[in-house]
Amino acid sequence: APHRPVAAAAAAPKKRPGPTEKDKEAATEVSKPPAPARQASKDVRRPVRSAANGPEGKTKQELVLTLWDSQAVQKAAKSAESGLKKIFEFFAGWKGNPESMNVAAFIKFGECFGLLSKDPLSLIFKQAGGPDVKFEAFPRLVFTCLVRSSDVERGALTS
Repeated sequence: APHRPVAAAAAAPKKRPGPTEKDKEAATEVSKPPAPARQASKDVRRPVRSAANGPEGKTKQELVLTLWDSQAVQKAAKSAESGLKKIFEFFAGWKGNPESMNVAAFIKFGECFGLLSKDPLSLIFKQAGGPDVKFEAFPRLVFTCLVRSSDVERGALTS
């Protein structure tokens, strides 16, 4: 039997099978626009603004305090205590007394780390109760800023 030269075998085009019906259906599914998001997902993003809206009738601030008291958050705060102490002393000392932080120092701290803008930082500080705070209150203030910042990032609040 005569052998076909290698060049002739390479030159002969092979027919490739075309897409199957199943392939065509899959391509159609991929090209469809995504279904609109459910309304329920938007409801999750709304902040708790009154006692009637929160679980067990709690306000957003009460929920944050409850979370702050949780074992997991307390453990994390304890592990970050030495670093937070250094930050506290730096910013408090920069704007006055390294033993207590005033609102101007807290705003500088928050803006430096990009937590929130001036107005919410000032509000959080005032809710802590005074013109100055000691280090013992600082970790909770930072935690409150982080919760508020995550609300802002999710679009639930404005900074």
